[in-house]
Amino acid sequence: MNKIETKKAVVSFLVAAVVLVSVVGTASAVSIKWYMTDNDVGVPTGAQYWMTRGERSGQTGDFFWLHNSDSFIWSANESAQCDVSFCGAQWSVLLDFSSDGGECDGWLQSTETITARVGILNHTTHEFTEIGSNSASGYDTGCHSWNAAVTININSAAFTVPQGDYLALQISMDNGEVQLDQTGSNSWVKSPTCGDPYPTPELPTIVLMSTGLLALAGFVLYNRRKENKK
Repeated sequence: MNKIETKKAVVSFLVAAVVLVSVVGTASAVSIKWYMTDNDVGVPTGAQYWMTRGERSGQTGDFFWLHNSDSFIWSANESAQCDVSFCGAQWSVLLDFSSDGGECDGWLQSTETITARVGILNHTTHEFTEIGSNSASGYDTGCHSWNAAVTININSAAFTVPQGDYLALQISMDNGEVQLDQTGSNSWVKSPTCGDPYPTPELPTIVLMSTGLLALAGFVLYNRRKENKK
């Protein structure tokens, strides 16, 4: 194989590797749910609770009250291992409420408003930066104009969670009070089906890129030795 053929082969291989990486990255883009918990052990400064990608099956009794003007932050239980970018799209937040002693006191009334904010928790300043937000009020359900759950859709611009920082969710009670239910998978935030995987690059992409680079290096070294022997 002469030098021209070698260069052509190298270029073809690089193009094929880039295409394959792009295909894998696109095909593996999925929407991820982060489940809200009442776990505050080791939570980063600036947040009050963790949220996790794994559904907490079997958990019971994870209820607490949000009173008027209360505001809490749930941090992803892993920081971004590299800069993680999300596209501009819609996030969804499901908030489930618990009745109090068989009554509907813990549900959201039509006169009450609750707000959800998606954002970034800085690991050095401990400040929460809002990226997008939306609010919801109760509606008539036959139980004194209260409802047991709301879905809040948030239209967000594209943003990046810097390495070391945390994806975070803030819930604020604007007026009134509710009893939030975090049992199992009852309350969560869902990311759009686009953008980078969080918190780390997906394994298929890493494996594919590493394999391609190793193969390319071996190919080039082999041909150099072959040329030197001539």
